[in-house]
Amino acid sequence: LWSTGGICGVSLVNVTLQVEGTLRAVAGWDDWPSDGDDYSPFLHVRESKFFTLTGGGMIDGSGKVWWDRYILKPMKAKRPKLIILENSTDLLVHNLHLTNSPSFHLYVMDSKRVEIHHVNVTVDRKLPLWDPTLQPEDLNTDGFDLSGEDIWVHHCTIINDDDSIAIKPCGAENCVNSNCTQNILLEDLQLTGFGASIGSVSAHPRLPGQAFGRCIRNITFRRISMPNTGKGIYVKSNPGC
Repeated sequence: LWSTGGICGVSLVNVTLQVEGTLRAVAGWDDWPSDGDDYSPFLHVRESKFFTLTGGGMIDGSGKVWWDRYILKPMKAKRPKLIILENSTDLLVHNLHLTNSPSFHLYVMDSKRVEIHHVNVTVDRKLPLWDPTLQPEDLNTDGFDLSGEDIWVHHCTIINDDDSIAIKPCGAENCVNSNCTQNILLEDLQLTGFGASIGSVSAHPRLPGQAFGRCIRNITFRRISMPNTGKGIYVKSNPGC
């Protein structure tokens, strides 16, 4: 099944989306929806609870046509993410293969009580190109980007060309479900890319009465394998810390 981006679910309750075959993004941007600043995610679920994404199939972002174009020729908006789960609670993502996203593969934003397991991410730099003389510029193809609280990620494999895991901060001015990204456990993972980052953004101002702006705390990595990774686990602290 082929589709453009812009598949969106809002205020879903007790919904399971099963991908049992291959759901593939159209390889091009002419018909892809955009708000002028960003191309819409391929799949965007927000303000939902008890949502499950599963099925044993593959979601293919057809990212190779975006990677070089973004580097070589200006685009009207930022490349789309493959999947965004935003401002939601009680989420389960499991038994899926995500491949060749134009940008991030799975972005969990400001969400609470999330479990991700047996999800494999791959980026294939050897695919035929829209211009066969070029090497794909598949940077920013992050595996899992996570913000919120009470998140458990386990038994996943990520092979990509940027952060395999990126833990991103929450604060009162940008998150609803948590004023700090916290209580995240990541275990039994194989990461081959540019490691696992904690931080990922520059400093943010404090609101009146706050002791800090956006923050991250209580993050645990254990039993992590990183064969041939570009980096390990690393912290991007704010300037002045």
